[in-house]
Amino acid sequence: MKVTTRQALKISKLIKKLNLKVTNPNGTQNEIGSDMILQIVSNIGDAEQEVAEVISIITGTSPEEALDIDLIELFEKEKGENGIISFFMSAVKHRMNESSSSSAEPTT
Repeated sequence: MKVTTRQALKISKLIKKLNLKVTNPNGTQNEIGSDMILQIVSNIGDAEQEVAEVISIITGTSPEEALDIDLIELFEKEKGENGIISFFMSAVKHRMNESSSSSAEPTT
């Protein structure tokens, strides 16, 4: 699956709306992943439309239909494929790198 600019913009909007931040940039991958999942679960209600739009992109359904899709099945199916999930994970990793860089900068 290709990721278009329109899709990337929707994913970016979703990441921002979920307010994803790397709270422990020195943590293990599992610790960071667990923290991200907790943040997503905590904020997902504030991003219903954006979540539906991104899921509809992944599944080829309407945003309304996307709200009824089994997320566990979706992630199991998509996690090994190159495409939208990989792009989403790359965006999160990029956000992690930004957080690490900004926390390492001295304040004056």
